[in-house]
Amino acid sequence: MSRPVRTFLLATVFLLGGCGATNVTTDGNFPFVHFYPTLLEKTDQATDRLIGGLDHSFPSGGPLLVASLANINNLEESSTFGRVVSEQIGGHLTDADFRVLDTRLRSRIFVKQGSGEFLLSREVREVSQTYDAAAVLVGTYAEADGSIYVSLRLVRSTDSLILSATSFIVPVTDRVSSMLGG
Repeated sequence: MSRPVRTFLLATVFLLGGCGATNVTTDGNFPFVHFYPTLLEKTDQATDRLIGGLDHSFPSGGPLLVASLANINNLEESSTFGRVVSEQIGGHLTDADFRVLDTRLRSRIFVKQGSGEFLLSREVREVSQTYDAAAVLVGTYAEADGSIYVSLRLVRSTDSLILSATSFIVPVTDRVSSMLGG
């Protein structure tokens, strides 16, 4: 491979590197660049799918509660990753004109202090009555094989009926890995 071509390819990798996570592999002398969407892009797409999955059964009235995502291996545990994803989804829902209640400004609903706001199925009705919430966003995440599998559900507070659900996969980059530990 000639020096100008190699320089061009490396410059392209560095210039486009800010577009999301990248992974550069080589096959002989030719580099392949894999671009991954950012976590913010993934949560934005997931929110669009949640909203798109809603129908006339969506309750009107009260606001939405957004709970921290729970680690599927220990439902009473979250991480920085679980809290960041739920914060991003809550922001996207607000941008889509949903009324989203920030529970941190009111009485605490922590199951485990410092881990986040958790809502397990049995708690949805009780907690949503406390906050007068029409629906609750709950979810889980699991790490496996270099990826994180995220599952989200929008649940009606009166009867725990799942109104919409979606899931997505996030590659474990250094940045994402740093959020899994705490």
